[in-house]
Amino acid sequence: MPLIRLFGNAALSFMTKISSGYWRTFDPTNGFTALSAVAAARLKYENISERYFFETEMFINLGGIRAVVQDFPMEAVYADEESNLKISDILLNLLGKHIKYSTRRILYFYFLRDFSIASINLVFSILLGGFGTIFGLIVWYQSIATGVLTSPGTVMIAVLPIILSVQFLIAFLAQDIGSEPTAPLIRTKYDKVEAITKTRD
Repeated sequence: MPLIRLFGNAALSFMTKISSGYWRTFDPTNGFTALSAVAAARLKYENISERYFFETEMFINLGGIRAVVQDFPMEAVYADEESNLKISDILLNLLGKHIKYSTRRILYFYFLRDFSIASINLVFSILLGGFGTIFGLIVWYQSIATGVLTSPGTVMIAVLPIILSVQFLIAFLAQDIGSEPTAPLIRTKYDKVEAITKTRD
């Protein structure tokens, strides 16, 4: 695989991990995807893009229904073909969508659907990180404006909350990784799974 594509796949895969909650999968947008009938019946296809972001949004929506996702190894073969995809044209759109879906997933699973120790860790991480950053910037600006060096104690008031914020964030991520779905979806009476038939002309 070309180096630029290897880097792009790794970056896109990492963003998808955050957006979907599937931390143990890699390269979910390689174009080869299989769904069970139950998972396919529960997906809301009106919420899934029809163009480039299709696979990623399908992956994110699978996380919403708590479906189990499994990687299968396959060989990537590249010849002389050239891709029409321009990263500069879709980069901002991709980042915006991943931020949107990551925020929505975290709010839904950790504050609306449930409230756990992971939720508390995230709240403390945001509060402490925000306080340390804002206080540090204010102190830094005052030191530049007055020319007076800031005391070590004042610096620690800014640094310590940021360090604690990182620790709380790591704890949240550890719990988020551990909450990845492991139980396969089971068909219920509410699932409308219809048979798909193919006809030949």
